[in-house]
Amino acid sequence: MTHLLVSVRSAAEASAALAGGADLIDMKEPSRGSLGAAPTEVWREVADTVAGRVPLSVALGELIEASETPPLPPADCSFLQFAKLGLRGCQALRRWQDAWLKTFEPWPAHVQRVAVSYADWRKIQAPPPEEVIDVGAELGCRVWLIDTCDKTAGGLLDYASPGQLRAWMDRARNRGLQVALAGSLTLAAIDKLRPLCPNWFAVRGAVCREGREGTLDAAAVRGLKLVLHRKDQRESVLQK
Repeated sequence: MTHLLVSVRSAAEASAALAGGADLIDMKEPSRGSLGAAPTEVWREVADTVAGRVPLSVALGELIEASETPPLPPADCSFLQFAKLGLRGCQALRRWQDAWLKTFEPWPAHVQRVAVSYADWRKIQAPPPEEVIDVGAELGCRVWLIDTCDKTAGGLLDYASPGQLRAWMDRARNRGLQVALAGSLTLAAIDKLRPLCPNWFAVRGAVCREGREGTLDAAAVRGLKLVLHRKDQRESVLQK
């Protein structure tokens, strides 16, 4: 079954995501970019609201900025399962993986690092997805996420065809990585990508009023979750 990851910016939005049936809640601040970091006090407020009912993920911003002022884990981060850094502008770094490792040094091992590729990698000078997948596997990542960095210039399918995404996903899975698809996904895009069977579809704008910087809507989360669930049930019956 493909699960639904919903990104939230507050405890109130986390409550709405839970009410809608989100399988994984990701904490970010959308006004700060694709992987904008939310204030650490928001992490605790969200964790208290979720109370362990679903796994939690946190966005830590872009490596090129985080390496200068590394984001430190809270004294108690037992509530976190995943953390991720973007690689915008890192194509020119000779050994971006060294900076990536150093940034994550203070983080406990139970917080799984996510290897993040950007489908618009050429435009924003990030490493190519193949490199991120290979390096991520070598560095012990368990999940590969592909997203878009520039949220004003189209979604995932504007930069990569389903065939290209399948090739990247096969590469990731052959290296033991689970797969999350993101990138301004609409319901139509999710429907087109469902045959690829990612482990997660990751959304925000699709379940918000007035776009990704608007307010998360529990009814929209519930509607998307029902669409995924019904299709999973139908495909399961057909396979039998």
